[in-house]
Amino acid sequence: MVRPTIALLALVMVACGGSKPSPAPTGPSPTGPAPSGPAPTQVDGGQLLTYGNAVAFLPSGIAQYKTAIVFLPGLRDPATGNDLDSRDLVRGTSGGGCSIWCSPAERAGVRSRALALAGGNVALIGTTTLVDTPASYGTLLTALADFGTQSQHPELASIPILFVGHSQGGCTAYGFSRVHGARVAGFFTMKGGCHSAAPAAAAADVPGHFLIGKLDELYRRQNITAVFEAGRAAGAPWAISIDPFQHGPIVDFDLLFDWIDAVLAARLPLAPGAPLRTITLADGWLGDRSNGAISSYPCFSSTRSSASWLPSKETALDWQRMAGGTVVTGGC
Repeated sequence: MVRPTIALLALVMVACGGSKPSPAPTGPSPTGPAPSGPAPTQVDGGQLLTYGNAVAFLPSGIAQYKTAIVFLPGLRDPATGNDLDSRDLVRGTSGGGCSIWCSPAERAGVRSRALALAGGNVALIGTTTLVDTPASYGTLLTALADFGTQSQHPELASIPILFVGHSQGGCTAYGFSRVHGARVAGFFTMKGGCHSAAPAAAAADVPGHFLIGKLDELYRRQNITAVFEAGRAAGAPWAISIDPFQHGPIVDFDLLFDWIDAVLAARLPLAPGAPLRTITLADGWLGDRSNGAISSYPCFSSTRSSASWLPSKETALDWQRMAGGTVVTGGC
């Protein structure tokens, strides 16, 4: 498949540096939540709900949703100068410009595969750009609660979240996980240069996958690598991958969705409303970043604290394919 060219973001990314975020709001503002959005719109396969600059697609026939896949875009479409927007991806419309992925075919593929996760019991959420601030975290939480009211699915107010974020959106996904980790099943963050350099905090308990572009700007590669290595040294269940491209989002959808599927299978509660299940590191696989070799956790012979952690053999093989390794050790 031909890789779509996506220009590098402007230096406005400096504004989303690595300072430690202030405490996040713990509930609605003293004046109460904002009014609900317009009535749900019935569309092919489900309904669309709107709250502010967020949109949700809820597939029909679901008694209780198990997770929300939240797509967080970067800052600006280099072709138009407009704020990026993942709402077209969620709506299933072609739109104009980029909606994380620029190609309508790629967006259709991402949407289709996302809707098959968690046995199809999944809500899709798209937004315009949310910067990495406590106010943005509160905006997203309020939108989810409002979607629950609009749809008469109150579980959306507390449903586990799986983030897929690109550039600024990846930084926001990670920042949200640092503060609200108990709510986050996992985060996949692609090529941001603004992940907080402060300790991982609650995100250290959340499975994460960081993506670097080999041809992307140096400051992005350095930011992602430093955050990953600090988190892994603290025992965080994280992986890091490097694709051969510049600043665009991932195009290896097998790697992306195999990882999401495995994380949800390990993390989603067995009973509605129960807490997310805890990851057991020894149940996973490790990838040696120096040579691309993979091994089950007990058999890994190199330094575990700097290796990529993967939740299953399948996800480790996906990681190895991008890393260019060949050695697989499953028993010892």
